[in-house]
Amino acid sequence: MDWFFTDLIQTTNHIDYKIVNVHQQKVGSLVKVKNVGQVNGPIEINVFNDSELVETVWLEPGGKEGKIKSNRSEYTHLSIDASKDIPELSRQNNLWRKKALFHKWEPLKLEFLSGDHEAHRTNVFWTPTIAGNAYDGLMLGAAFHNLGVPLNRFQFLLAPQFGLASKNMVGVAEALYVILPKRGIKQMKVGASLKSFSHGGYLTSQFVGLSPYVKIILGDRSIKNTSYSYLELKGILKGDYANGALWERSLGFKSKYVFRKKFKNATFSVSPILTYVQQDANLIEGGRDMFLRAEIKSSFSLDYRISEMKRSIDFSAYFGKNFVTQLNTYDSDRLSINMSGVRGRQDLFLEQYYFARGGVQQQMDGMGGFYSTSNVGSNTNWIGSLNTYISLPVKPNVFGLFLNQGLFPKGQKMEYMFNTGLALKVGEVFGVYFPLYRSSNMGNLFNGGYADEIRFTIQFNIVENGRNLGDFIN
Repeated sequence: MDWFFTDLIQTTNHIDYKIVNVHQQKVGSLVKVKNVGQVNGPIEINVFNDSELVETVWLEPGGKEGKIKSNRSEYTHLSIDASKDIPELSRQNNLWRKKALFHKWEPLKLEFLSGDHEAHRTNVFWTPTIAGNAYDGLMLGAAFHNLGVPLNRFQFLLAPQFGLASKNMVGVAEALYVILPKRGIKQMKVGASLKSFSHGGYLTSQFVGLSPYVKIILGDRSIKNTSYSYLELKGILKGDYANGALWERSLGFKSKYVFRKKFKNATFSVSPILTYVQQDANLIEGGRDMFLRAEIKSSFSLDYRISEMKRSIDFSAYFGKNFVTQLNTYDSDRLSINMSGVRGRQDLFLEQYYFARGGVQQQMDGMGGFYSTSNVGSNTNWIGSLNTYISLPVKPNVFGLFLNQGLFPKGQKMEYMFNTGLALKVGEVFGVYFPLYRSSNMGNLFNGGYADEIRFTIQFNIVENGRNLGDFIN
């Protein structure tokens, strides 16, 4: 019973078995199975003639084949654990059908919105979609996906849309396959993201970007493990098309390592990042821009509790430097290291969704991490920052105070800047930041239109952020 008391109780190992093939013999049939999970438990094989259970065979832990007494004329299909007693990761590989052209393929079933994955069906879900941005205007379309319960190892999303303002076909597509090795690493994710939207700027264009990635989650599967780390490799191949011709082409890669350690009332993380990107502007100037950038991020979060309210004080530090910079075209903004987060033009790997990629008020958390719309401090050399965020002990858990401090080069000297204010923050998905006081080199907050100084963050990639409502209701 080691498979139960060790693999299931003391680890996060997954159970997943599949039928490989079925061979007719002189008497009965030979069923070959494969353990594609990490638990060597017993396997139940059920033999059916239509809906009638004909026979059940059990394989011992580690067994790879079993003999059934029934001949082919006596059954229509075979299934692993038809009664769903085993907590399997995926049941879409448990069926073998005698009369099907592809014996292991389940019939397709189209359902509205989402639902559970049925053991004997390939479930595809759909829903109408509506969205919008500054360049395509209102976008109408449909989304097709297999994001049901439980999640499959292979996950996909296809969401084509039509922009009523741009008259362009736009949209997104995502594909991901999860590999669960039996030893060495916890998990490996191999996937790709495809995005296409219209874009403003020097020319009105439409970009098409493909970003493949590999994410390797390291460590063992012990439930008591308090540390978490992963290595991610990501690429980008992007083209901007204007007036029916390729105007700009981008190519690059990014490698990132993340280590996170949780203590009783605190969490520490550190993440070095290396990025290389080159962009060719063939149509306008025929030049090439490129950079090689090294970054390191670190954070420390300390939990505190007042009455029943659990809150935190978060500290984060950042340093980024472009070691190689080559600028031959008109647009240096893409190469800049920005003190106030990541603007649309700097989202070179298309990791987020922007209402206006050329705008400044919607910026994503990252780089210097200032909660500001100011461009002060941004440059193509280096920046450093230290940020503090205090979650206030009031309900709901969305209010906080922030203090941003940064250093950047100015000529032959180094200059200091700071920014502080009030925040309304919903997890990592949505935030509105109201600066109240800042250093003089960032300008006077109240001389012009204060509304333009308010910074907001809308990170639509909710699945990647992994947040839930319980994070900010209590």
